[in-house]
Amino acid sequence: MKQLINYLMAILASAMLLPPVYADAQWPQVHRYVSIAGWSVNSYIVEGQNQVVIIDGQLLNQDAKKLSALINSIGKPVAAGIITHPHSDHFAGFSKLQNQLGEFPIYASKATQSHMPVFHKQFLNGFGKSMASDITTSLAPTQIVKTGQTLIFDNIKFHFDDLGPGEAENNLIIYLPEKQWLFTGDITMNHGYYYVGEGRSFDVLRQYDYLKANYANTNMVFSGHGEIGRFDIIDTHIEQVSQMRKLTLAAIKQQGLSKPLTKKAKQILINDLMTQYPGLMDYGLSAKQILSWNIYALEKELRNDLLRDLAVKQDN
Repeated sequence: MKQLINYLMAILASAMLLPPVYADAQWPQVHRYVSIAGWSVNSYIVEGQNQVVIIDGQLLNQDAKKLSALINSIGKPVAAGIITHPHSDHFAGFSKLQNQLGEFPIYASKATQSHMPVFHKQFLNGFGKSMASDITTSLAPTQIVKTGQTLIFDNIKFHFDDLGPGEAENNLIIYLPEKQWLFTGDITMNHGYYYVGEGRSFDVLRQYDYLKANYANTNMVFSGHGEIGRFDIIDTHIEQVSQMRKLTLAAIKQQGLSKPLTKKAKQILINDLMTQYPGLMDYGLSAKQILSWNIYALEKELRNDLLRDLAVKQDN
C-alpha cells in the first residue's frame, strides 16, 4: 500500500515537473516544482549525473511531500538544499523534505539564517496562521555560505552572491557559470506584481543595477515566483517598481507631507496600477491585496525619505 501511495504521489507531482530547460548538454538539468496552494512559489531541482540540489524548499507540507515524491522519481540522492532568502514560503518545507528524503546539508547566508526564525514566528502568528496546521517548524541551515563563495556539487559549480536586503531582509543569488543560469529567489517574480511590502523598494532597484552590472551575460533567470525567463525581465521589474514609487510619491506630495494618504487616494493608486499592469500574477491572493501591501510600505518608505531630505535642507 505504501508503495502504491508513493507511486501515486510521484504521478501527481510530475504534473508540475517541467522538462529540462536545455538539452545542449546532459548535465546539469533543471526542473521546476510550482506550488498551487502556497502562492505559486518555485522550487528548483538542479540535477547532476549522480545527485540533485534543491533550491528553495516550499512552504506547505503538502507541497514538500509532492516535491519529495518528484525527487524520488528522479532516483538520485539530495546533495544539498539552498535557501535564497528568509521568507517562510521558501524554507519551511525543508523540514518535511528531510523527513521524506533523509538528512542533507542546507545552505544559506548568515543574514538569512539570522532572520529566518524571526520572520517565521511573525508569519505563523499573522498572515500564515490559517496555514499553520500544514507547516512544520523550520530547520536552521546547517551550512553558511559567503558572498563570492563557490561550491561544487556533483561536478557542478554553484557561485553565491549575497545582495543584502531588498524584497526580503536578505537575498542570496546562485549562479551556475557553465550554463550562465541565475537563480534569483524573490529578487525577481516573473510576470507578477512585484512585492515591496517590507519597505525597501530603493534597495530592490539597487539590486537590479548590481545584476545588470555583474550578470548581464546570464542566459536564463530562475525566479522565486513565475516562469523561467531571459535576463531582460530585470528591465520589466525596474519599470514596475519605479512606476509604483513614482505614483506613490506623487500622491504623497498631492496629499501633503503632514497627512497620511486617504483610503480614497490609496484606492486610486491601486486602480491605476492594476490598469497599467493588467493580468499579472497575484500569487493566489489578489492584485488588490498585493498592491495594498505595497502602497502601505511605499508610503512609509517614501515619506521618511522626504522628511529626511527636508531635515537636511533645514540644517543647511
